[in-house]
Amino acid sequence: MKGKVVEEFGVFTVEVSYCKKVGIKDRGQKANELMKRHVEVEHGAVERE
Repeated sequence: MKGKVVEEFGVFTVEVSYCKKVGIKDRGQKANELMKRHVEVEHGAVERE
């Protein structure tokens, strides 16, 4: 996101000149990935960092 902060009448706003959508992340999918990694570490399938 690119833009500038503008103050008018004591109120600050952001005027956006460019904005790139990054998409919606699925919280359930991320949780599943973390759980899978945890299980792999617990069973020694992955080296700890």
